[in-house]
Amino acid sequence: MVGKKNILFRQDKLRREQGFGLVELMVSIGIMMLVLSILIARHDAFNSATLLQNQAYELALAIREKQIMAVSATRDVTGFRNIYGLRFNSNPGFGSNYIIFRDGSPVNRRYDAGEQIGRLGALDRRFVISEIRVGGSPVSGGIVDIAFERPNFDAIINGDPNLSGTVEIFVAVSTNLSSFRVIEITPAGQISVK
Repeated sequence: MVGKKNILFRQDKLRREQGFGLVELMVSIGIMMLVLSILIARHDAFNSATLLQNQAYELALAIREKQIMAVSATRDVTGFRNIYGLRFNSNPGFGSNYIIFRDGSPVNRRYDAGEQIGRLGALDRRFVISEIRVGGSPVSGGIVDIAFERPNFDAIINGDPNLSGTVEIFVAVSTNLSSFRVIEITPAGQISVK
């Protein structure tokens, strides 16, 4: 009988030690909810920063593609004259689009009406080109043309091959212009995202 009592005591003790009590369960759920709420709050900020960075890299890639197109050896009726470029406009209403162009006649290394090729380049609607600087100074009028001409990778800024100064294109979140990334194009044709 003593052995049977001992076995029953052990079984009863095991039942009491298994699982959580109600208070322990509530504390565990509370801790998990706190951690989850912090993660969700951080996720939105992380997601926004990641999307902004991706948009800046996509725009830098579009610039690089036009540089490669200009330097590539293609011939048409007029010869090897392939000057490709992009026009950026930071003025309200235009800040989410840019124009891709092929310089026609007269050759001025700038965008003129009718030189657009393809559709307008467009940023995601959540982002805008908030500011454009050349050599650290804001561009008057908010418009800049960046062209590339064979055989050099050099960037021609506003049609002037001798214009020196890095072009900085600020891509910002449209609802928060203080959150931005900068695309830099040097006169030597180097393109980077900062």
